[in-house]
Amino acid sequence: MYRVLCFLLCCLMSSYALPAVTIIKETFTTRQTGDLTYYGGTTGGNCGYGSLIPDWAKSITPIAINNLQYVGNDLSQGCGLCISYKGTGTGTGAGSSKPSTTTATTAYVTDRCPECLKGSIDIGKSGDGRWGVSWIAVPCPVGSYKLYYKFEGSNDYYLKMQVVGHKIPINGVSFSWSTGSAVGVRSQDNYFIINPGKLITFKPLKVTITGVNGEVLNDFITFQSSVVNGQLILGTVQFAGSSALEEETVVADAEGVNSVLAAVLALLAVLILTGVVVAVVIIKRAKNVEKV
Repeated sequence: MYRVLCFLLCCLMSSYALPAVTIIKETFTTRQTGDLTYYGGTTGGNCGYGSLIPDWAKSITPIAINNLQYVGNDLSQGCGLCISYKGTGTGTGAGSSKPSTTTATTAYVTDRCPECLKGSIDIGKSGDGRWGVSWIAVPCPVGSYKLYYKFEGSNDYYLKMQVVGHKIPINGVSFSWSTGSAVGVRSQDNYFIINPGKLITFKPLKVTITGVNGEVLNDFITFQSSVVNGQLILGTVQFAGSSALEEETVVADAEGVNSVLAAVLALLAVLILTGVVVAVVIIKRAKNVEKV
């Protein structure tokens, strides 16, 4: 009887398990803290953007984010994330490098910082010291800009494409054409790759992009002859941004409710099991007394 009750309670608890919150989605609803350091300016970076970025991104401070939040849930999911950060007033270094504790600065993830711990960022400009920082993810200030696409090493049978200038980070990209379809595999340098083993036609190539909040965009890319590599190709769509992030807050709230429910059920399970054990002990003692 005791084992049956344990089994039933475990089943009940598992049905109310807390949904997994992805690493990047969390940064939009939970303020992050860590260290702020400087690595100097560069047009490189693990995200593979180089100098081919939209004008709006050129006016924002580039940063390298810690390895955990660079990877996210898929190798390079943190690329293109925009954050708003302030100093916490702690740390050491040259006074002129101390981040403001009152004025927020917007920054754009273009690189990874392998040695940085979760919440820490490395600023892509000259500076000195190690400072406390607090930040939260925000929609990138894209204005009226649409998405851009960049191909690298691609041909009619192999495709390696990067999405550039997105308002929120990307969860996945898939492709379809007149004779086939394929799901892009994300690379560590922030591209999506397909190698279907058959001809890919670009008249047109349909691209489906999913944001970290679940928002889905469909766009079409057409080349008159062969694919063009190493250039920014202007798209026709862009993520909703703020409205999408409101959906994120709703998701986070729902997850919070589930968390409380799971905790209540856990407590209830402990109380019931304790009661069962006590009852069994009392019954056994009563039977022993009767025998005596």
